[in-house]
Amino acid sequence: MRHSVVSVLLLFLLSCNDNTVIPPGGTDVSAGDVLVINEGGFQKGNASIGLYNAATNTYTDKVYKNTNGSVIGDVLQTMVVLDGNYWTVVNNSGKIVILDSADLSQKYEITGFKSPRYVVFNKEKTKAFVSDLYADEIAVVNTQTYKIDGFIPLDGWTDQMAIIGDNLYVANRERPFVFVIDAVANTVVDSIAIAHNPNSLLKLNNGYLAVMCEGRLGSSDMAQYQTIHPDTRKVVKEFSFEQGVKPSLLRQSPITGNIYVAFKGIHYIHPVDHTYQGKVIDLPESNIYGFDIDEATGNFYVSDALDYVKKSEVRVYTNGSKLKQQFTAGVICNGFVFR
Repeated sequence: MRHSVVSVLLLFLLSCNDNTVIPPGGTDVSAGDVLVINEGGFQKGNASIGLYNAATNTYTDKVYKNTNGSVIGDVLQTMVVLDGNYWTVVNNSGKIVILDSADLSQKYEITGFKSPRYVVFNKEKTKAFVSDLYADEIAVVNTQTYKIDGFIPLDGWTDQMAIIGDNLYVANRERPFVFVIDAVANTVVDSIAIAHNPNSLLKLNNGYLAVMCEGRLGSSDMAQYQTIHPDTRKVVKEFSFEQGVKPSLLRQSPITGNIYVAFKGIHYIHPVDHTYQGKVIDLPESNIYGFDIDEATGNFYVSDALDYVKKSEVRVYTNGSKLKQQFTAGVICNGFVFR
């Protein structure tokens, strides 16, 4: 399945003609700014980081390149923050680049990965766990030395992860399980049976895990939303979406606690009884590839990747449904980091 995914990407992710002018000088990242993660086309080397100012509704492209004098690499997968630094996972370049959060200048580079996907930190923030598309293992990185300390064998495409206490929960796109890893001993201790192909894993405000499973590729499987009790390690709530609806990008609002997923719009899931409540934003012609919620304002940022060649269109919504403003980001915008 991993090879088929890459084959599909190779067919669609073509280069674009980018005439954006980049202003000279360093990057000043201020409170309230939004960092925009532009994945870029596979093997095109056009990944970029943009900067959006919501107050003025202005977008500055390629701020990483402006600061560092070079592109960050091929396929910018994700960005997370730790102790004043941004950890940026560059998938096809097989590396993690550590940036200073004040100006996005590069501080460290960690190599030795095959095709890294996501990174989470243990509760002491001393270890970074890195999932991987091809490696059949989780890499363990020392957050003080910025070196890989070891690997945890885990067969299949490991993807999104969550930390609860001393346990690391790992979604495996090729296995109908969420795997449980002892984050102290770095060993797999359990597996939780779920539906096929989990594309999102999220620790909820109540301490439970939510998982969005889209079903086997090419099958008639209906997508399923499931919640897992971390103590019993069992699915305690679940429901199926209608045939053909394949949501992803599972999010919980830090303001309201409401749960959302994205597919041709934004869908609302009740945060207490975990039942489907319907669509709150309808974008029937969209190709939603990025969706995040600003923890300070509660505003929704929704990216439409269009045809994976043109620059993405981003819409900003207030109150979960009212369009406030929109802007054009980079190629294949897949997420947002809020200052």
